[in-house]
Amino acid sequence: MEIKVLDHVRQTSTYSDGQVIHDLLLPLLKQGQDVSLSFAGVNALPSAFVNSALVQLVQHLPITDIKEHLQIHDSTRQINQLIKERFAFVEEKMH
Repeated sequence: MEIKVLDHVRQTSTYSDGQVIHDLLLPLLKQGQDVSLSFAGVNALPSAFVNSALVQLVQHLPITDIKEHLQIHDSTRQINQLIKERFAFVEEKMH
């Protein structure tokens, strides 16, 4: 399944915006579905959005499941780097 971020939020600048995406992703990932998250049209993200939309998922699912079933597409280097950094931080805290 593909979720296009800008189909569900007008902007990607707040924790609340990220929560909308989180609420779409969580039930699908819990069911073991593969999800493609498209950031088409998004140039940059604040960490608040990433924390809410993605990092918060680790409270409900093993990080290995998230990595296995969630693919990020149509994103910039900044977005990719931020997502990697936030997940690396969480993984480090878990060990």
